[in-house]
Amino acid sequence: SKRRKEAFLLLIFFGFLGVGLTKIYFQEFFSVTRLLEFIHQKRIDRAYGNLAFLAAWDVRSLPQYALFLPIGLLAGFFAPFPWQLGNLSQVSSLPEMLIFYFLTPLMVYGAIHLIKKSTIEGWIVIVYAAIVILVLSSIEGNIGTLFRHRCLVLPLFFVLIGVGMDKC
Repeated sequence: SKRRKEAFLLLIFFGFLGVGLTKIYFQEFFSVTRLLEFIHQKRIDRAYGNLAFLAAWDVRSLPQYALFLPIGLLAGFFAPFPWQLGNLSQVSSLPEMLIFYFLTPLMVYGAIHLIKKSTIEGWIVIVYAAIVILVLSSIEGNIGTLFRHRCLVLPLFFVLIGVGMDKC
């Protein structure tokens, strides 16, 4: 439809505008080596305490980052794991995580449904959630901080879970 095409063109326009402005003001991030160095430094800065997450993993090369990324994404979605919980404040996250583990198949089903339906709204939810999880999984070096920052996309996960529940 005409509305969908206009929304898609607007999305592309703002995407190019964002990339262009980023390239102008943050030129150092348009080098893969510098970007990986930035990611590595952020991980080191944030990896502290008893919930430090793969603090010694060097992600400054593309092959090492490619090896790290699946593990980081797994932690980005599912950490803290029950065996990582130590004190009472960490144990308080257990009910939320168990419910999230239980609802994850519905979230995946909802995302698949939105991809098949191919609406611009569905793509916005999926792409935004994926980008945020990718960034958080890459730069967070502490499971507790990752857990708190993941709250940025929980509402979008709930939308996907709701779509999955509706289509089941």
